[in-house]
Amino acid sequence: NNMTRVSSPFYITVGHTFTPKLDSIYTHTVITCTQAVTGTSLKLHVAVAEQDICGYTSPNGENSYQNVMRKMLPTAAGTTLQSTWAVGDSYTADLAWAIAASPTTYPGPVPAQLRVISFVQDDANKAVLQAGKDNNLVSLDPGVVAVNNYTPVTCGTSVSPTVDIVNNGSATLTTLDIQYTL
Repeated sequence: NNMTRVSSPFYITVGHTFTPKLDSIYTHTVITCTQAVTGTSLKLHVAVAEQDICGYTSPNGENSYQNVMRKMLPTAAGTTLQSTWAVGDSYTADLAWAIAASPTTYPGPVPAQLRVISFVQDDANKAVLQAGKDNNLVSLDPGVVAVNNYTPVTCGTSVSPTVDIVNNGSATLTTLDIQYTL
């Protein structure tokens, strides 16, 4: 594709935060012009996507979904941007979404799985001029921090290691299955 050789006239940074109760997401997108742009019909599109959805089995039997778009902000129509940009011009979009429970049988959004994707698109020809994304704020999986009291094992010796874990999620861990091998 020849577009991969064309440098973008924009640089985008994307971030997000949540309310303390994790019931709303606040997105922050900054677009900075790196090459002069004139006479275009530009739109900013901001999407909130969920990285992994599990726990719902669809009628066709699928039960794992990746990168599901949950909400376009402020709407699917996007935000109209100025048509002429000088190098150094910037635009900041701060948008919010009150995370709603799912209206169907599949689970509602899990805040720790949400990320924000923002892109500038020429509305006339639908070309995406630049895109950016942020990462999830929290990983859901617990992680191993350290394995202690582990020494080389020979036949007839016993070992009693301890494992320090960290909860990378937003929900309290009440049980944990640990798989190990010797």
